[in-house]
Amino acid sequence: MKKIPVVYISIAAALLIVAIGAYANFYLYRPKALKQVREVRGVTSTTIQELPYMQGTKELGTTETDLGRQVTLEVARTPEEVQSFYKNVLMEKGWEVENNIERSDLIIDKYKNDKFLATITISKEKEASSTVVGINLRNR
Repeated sequence: MKKIPVVYISIAAALLIVAIGAYANFYLYRPKALKQVREVRGVTSTTIQELPYMQGTKELGTTETDLGRQVTLEVARTPEEVQSFYKNVLMEKGWEVENNIERSDLIIDKYKNDKFLATITISKEKEASSTVVGINLRNR
Protein backbone atom coordinates (compact mmCIF):
# COMPACT_ATOMS: atom_id res chain seq x y z
CA MET A 1 0.00 0.00 0.00
CA LYS A 2 1.24 3.45 -0.98
CA LYS A 3 1.68 6.17 1.55
CA ILE A 4 -0.03 9.44 0.65
CA PRO A 5 2.12 12.43 1.57
CA VAL A 6 0.82 14.66 4.35
CA VAL A 7 0.88 17.67 1.99
CA TYR A 8 -1.79 16.11 -0.25
CA ILE A 9 -3.99 15.25 2.69
CA SER A 10 -3.66 18.81 4.01
CA ILE A 11 -4.57 20.29 0.61
CA ALA A 12 -7.57 17.97 0.26
CA ALA A 13 -8.78 18.84 3.79
CA ALA A 14 -8.40 22.57 3.10
CA LEU A 15 -10.37 22.27 -0.16
CA LEU A 16 -13.09 20.29 1.59
CA ILE A 17 -13.40 22.95 4.31
CA VAL A 18 -13.58 25.74 1.69
CA ALA A 19 -16.25 23.83 -0.28
CA ILE A 20 -18.35 23.23 2.85
CA GLY A 21 -18.03 26.91 3.83
CA ALA A 22 -19.04 28.07 0.33
CA TYR A 23 -22.06 25.75 0.30
CA ALA A 24 -23.15 26.91 3.78
CA ASN A 25 -22.77 30.56 2.74
CA PHE A 26 -24.85 29.95 -0.40
CA TYR A 27 -27.51 27.99 1.51
CA LEU A 28 -27.90 30.64 4.23
CA TYR A 29 -27.89 33.67 1.88
CA ARG A 30 -31.12 35.73 2.02
CA PRO A 31 -31.26 38.63 -0.47
CA LYS A 32 -32.83 41.91 0.55
CA ALA A 33 -36.27 42.57 -0.93
CA LEU A 34 -36.03 45.86 -2.81
CA LYS A 35 -39.04 48.08 -3.39
CA GLN A 36 -39.91 48.84 -7.00
CA VAL A 37 -39.42 52.48 -7.84
CA ARG A 38 -42.68 53.89 -9.19
CA GLU A 39 -41.85 57.58 -9.34
CA VAL A 40 -39.17 58.97 -11.62
CA ARG A 41 -37.85 62.53 -11.66
CA GLY A 42 -40.63 63.81 -9.41
CA VAL A 43 -43.41 62.99 -11.87
CA THR A 44 -46.59 61.62 -10.34
CA SER A 45 -46.73 57.96 -11.21
CA THR A 46 -49.71 56.60 -13.09
CA THR A 47 -51.44 53.54 -11.80
CA ILE A 48 -53.82 51.47 -13.83
CA GLN A 49 -55.69 50.78 -10.58
CA GLU A 50 -57.36 54.15 -11.23
CA LEU A 51 -59.35 52.30 -13.92
CA PRO A 52 -61.20 49.09 -12.99
CA TYR A 53 -61.37 45.90 -15.05
CA MET A 54 -64.59 44.13 -15.92
CA GLN A 55 -65.20 40.75 -14.29
CA GLY A 56 -63.58 37.94 -16.31
CA THR A 57 -61.01 40.23 -17.95
CA LYS A 58 -57.77 38.68 -19.21
CA GLU A 59 -54.74 40.99 -19.35
CA LEU A 60 -52.92 40.50 -22.66
CA GLY A 61 -50.09 42.97 -22.19
CA THR A 62 -48.83 46.09 -20.45
CA THR A 63 -46.49 48.83 -21.63
CA GLU A 64 -45.19 51.56 -19.36
CA THR A 65 -43.48 54.72 -20.62
CA ASP A 66 -42.58 58.14 -19.23
CA LEU A 67 -45.93 59.41 -20.52
CA GLY A 68 -48.13 56.77 -18.90
CA ARG A 69 -49.28 53.19 -19.12
CA GLN A 70 -51.03 51.15 -21.80
CA VAL A 71 -52.87 47.93 -20.93
CA THR A 72 -54.43 45.58 -23.46
CA LEU A 73 -57.28 43.40 -22.21
CA GLU A 74 -59.59 40.73 -23.53
CA VAL A 75 -63.09 40.31 -22.14
CA ALA A 76 -65.96 38.02 -23.14
CA ARG A 77 -68.48 40.85 -23.53
CA THR A 78 -69.85 42.87 -26.42
CA PRO A 79 -68.16 46.18 -27.30
CA GLU A 80 -71.30 48.04 -26.21
CA GLU A 81 -71.26 46.34 -22.79
CA VAL A 82 -67.58 47.27 -22.34
CA GLN A 83 -68.26 50.88 -23.35
CA SER A 84 -71.23 51.12 -21.00
CA PHE A 85 -69.25 49.60 -18.11
CA TYR A 86 -66.36 52.06 -18.37
CA LYS A 87 -68.64 55.04 -18.91
CA ASN A 88 -70.76 54.20 -15.84
CA VAL A 89 -67.83 53.40 -13.55
CA LEU A 90 -65.73 56.39 -14.55
CA MET A 91 -68.57 58.90 -14.43
CA GLU A 92 -69.43 57.61 -10.94
CA LYS A 93 -65.80 58.22 -9.89
CA GLY A 94 -65.90 61.82 -11.11
CA TRP A 95 -64.31 61.42 -14.54
CA GLU A 96 -65.63 63.55 -17.43
CA VAL A 97 -66.12 62.49 -21.04
CA GLU A 98 -63.65 64.41 -23.18
CA ASN A 99 -64.31 62.79 -26.56
CA ASN A 100 -66.14 59.86 -28.14
CA ILE A 101 -65.48 58.39 -31.59
CA GLU A 102 -67.47 55.45 -32.95
CA ARG A 103 -66.56 53.74 -36.18
CA SER A 104 -67.67 50.48 -37.71
CA ASP A 105 -64.57 48.66 -36.39
CA LEU A 106 -63.82 50.37 -33.07
CA ILE A 107 -64.93 52.73 -30.31
CA ILE A 108 -62.59 55.32 -28.80
CA ASP A 109 -63.72 57.00 -25.58
CA LYS A 110 -61.57 59.63 -23.87
CA TYR A 111 -62.07 60.58 -20.23
CA LYS A 112 -60.34 62.99 -17.88
CA ASN A 113 -60.14 63.74 -14.19
CA ASP A 114 -57.92 66.02 -12.09
CA LYS A 115 -54.86 63.75 -12.40
CA PHE A 116 -55.19 61.63 -15.53
CA LEU A 117 -56.36 61.34 -19.10
CA ALA A 118 -57.73 57.94 -20.07
CA THR A 119 -58.28 56.65 -23.59
CA ILE A 120 -60.30 53.46 -23.89
CA THR A 121 -60.15 51.81 -27.29
CA ILE A 122 -62.63 48.99 -27.89
CA SER A 123 -62.49 46.69 -30.92
CA LYS A 124 -65.73 45.90 -32.75
CA GLU A 125 -65.01 42.67 -34.60
CA LYS A 126 -68.01 40.89 -36.05
CA GLU A 127 -68.75 37.39 -34.78
CA ALA A 128 -65.98 37.58 -32.17
CA SER A 129 -66.45 35.70 -28.90
CA SER A 130 -64.53 38.37 -26.99
CA THR A 131 -63.67 42.05 -27.20
CA VAL A 132 -60.16 43.49 -27.13
CA VAL A 133 -59.84 46.65 -25.03
CA GLY A 134 -56.91 49.04 -24.86
CA ILE A 135 -56.65 51.36 -21.85
CA ASN A 136 -54.15 54.19 -22.09
CA LEU A 137 -53.69 56.13 -18.85
CA ARG A 138 -51.42 59.16 -18.70
CA ASN A 139 -50.80 62.22 -16.56
CA ARG A 140 -52.56 65.48 -17.37
